[in-house]
Amino acid sequence: MNNMVWDIFETIVNLFESYIIVRFISRVQGYKYIGIIKYITFALAVLISFFELNLMNNMVSFEGVAIFIPIVTMYIYAYFCLKGDNFRKIFISILVMVLIIIINSFVAFLVSFLTGTNLNGLISQKNIYRLITIILTKMIFFIVTTLAIKFLKTETNSLLGNKEWFVVLFSPIVSIFLCVQIININISLALEREKLIQVVLLFICIVLVNISNYYLFLKISKIGRTKEELDFLKQRYDCQIKGLDDIKITYCEIRKLRHDLQNNMFCILALLEQGNYIKAAEYANNLSERIEKTKVFVGTDSEAINCMINLKLKTAEEKEINFKYDIVEHLGKINEVDTCILIANLLDNAIEACQNINKERRIIELIICRRGQELLITIKNCINKSVLENNPDLTTKKKDNKFHGLGRLSAKSIVERYSGNLIYYERSGFFCCEAKLYFPNEIREPHLVTCEEKVKF
Repeated sequence: MNNMVWDIFETIVNLFESYIIVRFISRVQGYKYIGIIKYITFALAVLISFFELNLMNNMVSFEGVAIFIPIVTMYIYAYFCLKGDNFRKIFISILVMVLIIIINSFVAFLVSFLTGTNLNGLISQKNIYRLITIILTKMIFFIVTTLAIKFLKTETNSLLGNKEWFVVLFSPIVSIFLCVQIININISLALEREKLIQVVLLFICIVLVNISNYYLFLKISKIGRTKEELDFLKQRYDCQIKGLDDIKITYCEIRKLRHDLQNNMFCILALLEQGNYIKAAEYANNLSERIEKTKVFVGTDSEAINCMINLKLKTAEEKEINFKYDIVEHLGKINEVDTCILIANLLDNAIEACQNINKERRIIELIICRRGQELLITIKNCINKSVLENNPDLTTKKKDNKFHGLGRLSAKSIVERYSGNLIYYERSGFFCCEAKLYFPNEIREPHLVTCEEKVKF
């Protein structure tokens, strides 16, 4: 293979490796932008990485300390264009370079051992053994990163503190220095073939240590996050139960007021008969204000659900949201607490979403009906653009997102408790959430329909 063909081959290989690097970081962290901006930033990152690889190959014979240059570049790309915490972006940027240097070193030592070729010659000479080494390293790198994407593509935000992240980052950084030193020692001392087996095993151990280290901290972070979520949900659940008690008290007052309405009317009539028209008018106005403050919009056979929905209707009215509803009168034997919390969480999400669109288009529709032992709850809110297309996981866009989205988690938990389904879909400019619960005799196996199973119209 002449020099020109070899140069073209290495250029293609470097471009392919750059693509793998950027693809790995992007898939693990998740894109911050969508559409053309996503593809432009991705392409720029590939080109910059490609330029750096060519520059490094001309400056050094094998990846060494210069490996930290692309780490900085990939972190800058991740910082501006990808999701996730900064420490995780640093870790992933370091990890991908650790994978490169370990895979390249491992394959080089293995080929050197199997063929009896000197490692220094294998790196510098343009022969068939170097060609095999390059092809193997890129194939293995592509396979490893593809598998790692599935393993590492988890929550983009973790509960690891700065100290914990420094410990996590310590392992891959040390691994880079170890690999560089092992390579330099072997090149300078020309180790015997028997020693190369130990070197290969050492590289395998370095890989396993890095994987174990990250998996351990990932589990710790997940456990910590789950615990905080459960504590928060318990507090929220307790507050909502207390709120239901307050609602029932208010509802009792409403019923008492309506019960006393006839007596109040007799008082007004008596004042009119006495000719005390001004007093009668004041009495009537005062009574009207009291009734207006406590007016009931929804009336089912569940006082708690009536009060909760009426409070949400009042909130929607204050926020200038057109609230339409169609609710069956007889809800049957349902658990009022769980059903109230489920509907309240879904309505809160719909009300919050409506505040981001023009006032004249703010619409919420609530439909509650029964079908045998099934209770069907459908809540729709008007949207400007597709939510599921731009945010299929329905992750919060708020900066303070530690506990945002737990309303959906609470709704999911309640639906699963009653062996029901929770479906998100879009239809005719509306974002729709449909919850199905089974009360109380027809209990089925739990099944939650996720965003991936959503129906789109």
